Amino acid sequence: MDLSPHQQDAMPSRVAERLCYSLSSLIGSSTVESSRLSPSGYQQILYYCGVRPNLTGWRSFLTVFLTLLGLLALVAGTVFFIAWNWAAMPKMTKFLLAQLFIVALAVVVWWRWYDGVARMALLAVGLSFGGLFALYGQVYQTGANSWELFYIWACVLLPLALLGRQNALWFCAWVISNLAFQLYYISQTELFFGDIASSFLSWLPDSILYGYLIVQIALLLIREAFAEYTARNSPSSWLVSRWCSRVMAAYLLLTLTSLITESVWAENFSDLTPFIFLVVILAAGYRYYRCHRPDLCMLTFGVISLIATGYVLIIRFVALWDIGTLFMSGVLMVSLLIVGGALLLHWRRKMQPTKTTQQALSNETVLVQELHQHQLLNDVQMAEIATFDHSDHLPWYLRIALAIGCWVAGLISLFLLVLLLYVTDLLDEFTDMSLILSSLIIAVLAGVMLRTKSTGKRHIGLAWAIAATCGLCIGVYLLVEPLWTQHGVIGTLWCLPVIALMAVAMPDRLYRIMAIAALVFLFIPSSAALISAYLPDRLTLVLMVLLVAGMVALWLWVLARQEQTWAVAHQHLTGALLYGIPIGLGMHSLASMPSDILGDILWGYSFYNGLPLLSGLGIAVGLIASALVHALAFRTPTRIVYLPAAIVCGAIAIFAPGIGLGLIFLLAARYQGSTGLLVSVGCFLMWYIINWYYFLDVTLLYKALILFASGLLLLCMAWAANKLLPAAIGEAHAN
Repeated sequence: MDLSPHQQDAMPSRVAERLCYSLSSLIGSSTVESSRLSPSGYQQILYYCGVRPNLTGWRSFLTVFLTLLGLLALVAGTVFFIAWNWAAMPKMTKFLLAQLFIVALAVVVWWRWYDGVARMALLAVGLSFGGLFALYGQVYQTGANSWELFYIWACVLLPLALLGRQNALWFCAWVISNLAFQLYYISQTELFFGDIASSFLSWLPDSILYGYLIVQIALLLIREAFAEYTARNSPSSWLVSRWCSRVMAAYLLLTLTSLITESVWAENFSDLTPFIFLVVILAAGYRYYRCHRPDLCMLTFGVISLIATGYVLIIRFVALWDIGTLFMSGVLMVSLLIVGGALLLHWRRKMQPTKTTQQALSNETVLVQELHQHQLLNDVQMAEIATFDHSDHLPWYLRIALAIGCWVAGLISLFLLVLLLYVTDLLDEFTDMSLILSSLIIAVLAGVMLRTKSTGKRHIGLAWAIAATCGLCIGVYLLVEPLWTQHGVIGTLWCLPVIALMAVAMPDRLYRIMAIAALVFLFIPSSAALISAYLPDRLTLVLMVLLVAGMVALWLWVLARQEQTWAVAHQHLTGALLYGIPIGLGMHSLASMPSDILGDILWGYSFYNGLPLLSGLGIAVGLIASALVHALAFRTPTRIVYLPAAIVCGAIAIFAPGIGLGLIFLLAARYQGSTGLLVSVGCFLMWYIINWYYFLDVTLLYKALILFASGLLLLCMAWAANKLLPAAIGEAHAN
């Protein structure tokens, strides 16, 4: 029986997502047989809650997101085409094409005004005007400064944002206005754009700079006032969404922290205005977001800003760089991270639930009752659900902040370990073995800490595990480095067994995900270097394509059978494969494009020039082969979605590996029913396309054509999904 009344939305509700995440702990881990949840029963719950999509759920998702992605791909293709500056095309033809695209989008907005398609088309209209103004500046070369184009673009976005009433358009108007302001003052100075990296905004006149900060604060206050008023009167309004306010607050604190860093580094303490700004903002923010309107994300941004300021002060005021001073500086830095993390975890426990949280708990109770009525949960399971402790399930922003803190603390701890070995003369006599033995001791302590129930102690153990892993990898590399003189990358193969053993030994899900991602990221280029050193290039290409395809197939197999693997002994390792493999492949696709940072490390050898093609072919083979096996072996109704998706994503991956990979990641995020994964994949796609723009091995015209073709194909697939997939249970064709 197909129970799926919650499949009408593109993504499941947060209540359903949280409940299903909690119910996964009942699979195979419960000691009472009556409270144990079978994998098949859990799958039925996933379908009922809309977390796992059926054909109706896929229709809702694909219609929305393929339309959005198709429109954005066409906009990006237009920008790439304009940047190509095709001299053979007449000027008026260029303007005609750009304006026809905007007119076509405007017709869609007018035609589907009360539909979600109109909202997406309106966003595409606002972004397309940027390309039109860039074309105007490119064709006529009027001598106008670039800030004028951004200023006009912001003036166009503002009425569109008022008309569209959506956060995305307001956010674009805010971003473009900030760029226009910064570019205007760059044009008034003799500095170039590249100097911003070192001096950020400190070149601005003080009065105007502080006026700019006041305007940013005023915009944040206005946004929060509207959000609070709307939350009381219309909780479902688009203004209630928190992400736009959080981005604005993060940018404000980043600006202030950068100004303080510049002032401290230049020892310019005559003007304490940035410090006063930061203290006032943090105090007011604590009062508002801790007591009046609890928001742990905003408090997390404040703590990060304080820790970064403390680090700058510690580094700057270390007068004597001797061993003792370096050691004390490292201890102070680690202590700052521990205090900041403990403070955030304390606020997490003590913060009063908001009305939104209370409403979510009420909705979760209603959903549990529905599951019980449909005999998907029994009385014993409902009683166990009532005893669930959600304190360990940290918000996504807190998990990211603590993970970054663990990395920083782990690297500093490794630095302190090296200092201790140096002081005791063990670093000179037994360089590699001393580091390996010391790292093993830290690994044992990390394993003990990771097995405790305290969240804070587990994160300390995670930091130690990172330090131990880095120390072991460096020690092993130093031990065997003389044996590998051909390529430095080949020597990293010796680090892979170390990372794999640590992943098995450390009982932490986040650590295992990071370890598997590192294994995938390091294994592909090091294996390519090793194989290419002894085999012909054509055979190397075949072997590496099969290797990448095997990784993709393994990930898809784990994704399809994750509920069954949760009931086995090594469920945590298979769960880490589910997220570690795609992260590693995504990192590899980004690294496959040469950059100034990775150029000297990876791109000194001729074979690495074929890595983008190698990755794309491997991804395509893995996707299509897995989809064919799934379609022939299982013959499920959803094969009508999986097989075309694999073919399309594989074809795109051949020409742009990151784009094809990102599209399949989007489908996987919907399959998991995770909004957080969906946002993360969206950020990955945006970052890849930005880097792909500067990838010189492929011309801008070629990239524009790929984006145009991809955009049209995605729009056609959205139309096909809307027409062919059923809109409700039992329907063959809804439209």
